[in-house]
Amino acid sequence: MPRDIEILAQKISEAFARELLEMLRSENALLTITRGRVSKHGDYRIPRPNERHRLSINGDLGSNQLLLTFLHELAHLKAFKQYGNNIQGHGIEWKTIFSQILVEWVHKGAFSESVALEVLRYAQNPKASTMSDSRLLEAIQRADGQVDKRKEYLRDLAQGAYFFLNGSYFLKGAKRRTRYVCREISQNKEYLVHELAEVIKITEKL
Repeated sequence: MPRDIEILAQKISEAFARELLEMLRSENALLTITRGRVSKHGDYRIPRPNERHRLSINGDLGSNQLLLTFLHELAHLKAFKQYGNNIQGHGIEWKTIFSQILVEWVHKGAFSESVALEVLRYAQNPKASTMSDSRLLEAIQRADGQVDKRKEYLRDLAQGAYFFLNGSYFLKGAKRRTRYVCREISQNKEYLVHELAEVIKITEKL
């Protein structure tokens, strides 16, 4: 079994994994499955001349979040191919395409039953980030078994608090719209972390 199919099949069914990768092949696109990233679940990169479309997905996502992220980035690819680069990243063109894709995959039975209705609701007006939709986010976390009583939302921590996320320690800084500037302690680098990221508060100063 090819590596990409094997990795996806661990999260979703092998049949759905093969279908997704076949869609990418038909669109002349490459998929990269990465380690977990603090600032995003996935991304889409517009191809340079004579290059292929590129999608990346965090490999540590649960099954429903991974599928939703994959379809989110696929919608970017389709919007670019249909409308070119002169559209807003999460504008009406992307919203329309993403909505259609989500409804199609809900009807395929690809999402967990407990998530499907929230996905259909979200599909009526999809936002740039699923983390901006608290109902959908909670449904996905419960279905993917990612609810951890030790964790709390980053937005609920005071500025200057220390927290643990994805194997690293951070210091919470100022807010920028829906994200916070957070400094990773070991490398002293700053990252933008979404306000609804689930983190573990550290009570002792690092």
